[in-house]
Amino acid sequence: MSTHHLKATNLLASGAFGLVWKMHVTSQSGGKEYPLHCAVKEVKTNISATTTTREIELLASASSVSDHVIQLHSHFGNGQQLFYCMECFGSSLADILETRTMRDASLNVPQITFGLLSALRDIHAIGIVHRDLKPANILVDLTTSKIKLIDFGSATYYQRQSTVGFAPVVGTLEYRAPEMLFGSTQYNEKIDLWSTGMILWELLSPNAQRPLIPATNEFDSFLRLLFLLGAPTESEVCEMVDGPSRTMLLELVESLKANNRNELTRRMVHVNGGGGGSGEDDEDGGGGSSSSSSSSSSSSSSSSSSSGGNIGGMNGMNRLQHQHGVELMRQLIVYSPLERIGAEEALVTSPFFNATNVSKE
Repeated sequence: MSTHHLKATNLLASGAFGLVWKMHVTSQSGGKEYPLHCAVKEVKTNISATTTTREIELLASASSVSDHVIQLHSHFGNGQQLFYCMECFGSSLADILETRTMRDASLNVPQITFGLLSALRDIHAIGIVHRDLKPANILVDLTTSKIKLIDFGSATYYQRQSTVGFAPVVGTLEYRAPEMLFGSTQYNEKIDLWSTGMILWELLSPNAQRPLIPATNEFDSFLRLLFLLGAPTESEVCEMVDGPSRTMLLELVESLKANNRNELTRRMVHVNGGGGGSGEDDEDGGGGSSSSSSSSSSSSSSSSSSSGGNIGGMNGMNRLQHQHGVELMRQLIVYSPLERIGAEEALVTSPFFNATNVSKE
């Protein structure tokens, strides 16, 4: 039988499901002591046993297949509380963005993105969808820009062809995929890729508004999303939702067609340093505009690459690499889950990761 002695040094984070402490843990087993400095998640007593057991199982499975997922050392309880003992690693990306340490430390944005997509590729391959990707759930090593994905409290297993529905109200509103926001219960791993696009926006534009959709409630988020991407096409609606939600959304889309400007295109012109001005006049609108905007982005990157040099505040990226990041973001922030690029495809095909400043180990 093992006993555990915990000594907290400081509070790392707090959330809906519990607190995370940096602790010195001494485990005693078989007459031997095993000291360990680690992050300990203290789960609130009002969380169901099913939820905590599921999180432990999902985290253990995810960390066993990916080095980009936080490692679970052990878990134990005292009858009233449950503790997860995990490796101590880096700083929260949310804290880095909030304090703008990212610019001072010259973090490698392509490397961070590569690590996040690698984590998603690995967990999606074994049927796990995270469902709450956001900067607060990504830890970053300030020296290497390596990342670790944390907090699997909202994660679940999925199957691509499953007919079993999921709850649409999961995760953090500002990073929630449109199919969830519009009421779909048949979503899949592509919701994590939408969230990745939202995070990439913040990494590529540290001086711009964050998050990209700063909503206060579901309806506010709904309106801001329509303003950002324009109204979805009929085919995109059908690929996102079904049932009564599809009918209601199609009716709303019809009423919005008169004002269907793609605001994201205009914003990316600003992030690109004013290059590619043709995108500002893009009236194509709708989620379907991603292909047209991608082509304008490509022409912009070709012209800007000749100027060379690093972009101020862009962490060592030259204009061409930054533009490749913008193109990847545009492949992630699209309405249709079918058209949204997957983690494996992005890692293999995106030129954002071809530079020498990206380690693919």
